[in-house]
Amino acid sequence: MFSSHVTLRNRDGDGIFDATTRELINPPQNVVVGSHVWLGSGVCVNKGAVIGGGTIVGQASVVSGRLKGSSMYAGVPARMVRGDVIWSRTLDPDDIPEIHSTVSQDLTELPDPSSI
Repeated sequence: MFSSHVTLRNRDGDGIFDATTRELINPPQNVVVGSHVWLGSGVCVNKGAVIGGGTIVGQASVVSGRLKGSSMYAGVPARMVRGDVIWSRTLDPDDIPEIHSTVSQDLTELPDPSSI
């Protein structure tokens, strides 16, 4: 679930080049978002980020790197504030589909962004 003003960035705004070789040193990278992820309002997900399934990212957080599944992250940069969580769009935990009602922190199920 994406809230309002969520940004997924797969590249920087401008190219940065080695002055000698003129090689691009900040190439684009894919972003991978697992299933049943909740990104709060104003979250920015940077290039190369991997977000495990069932993860919650708090409002205005900045995501870089790999976030474990079934965990809650917040801040700039986003840091884990709690693990072993599941979430629902309602206040009733029985509304969580069975496929999302168990904890999964395994990132091996998600592809490496460079392989996409």
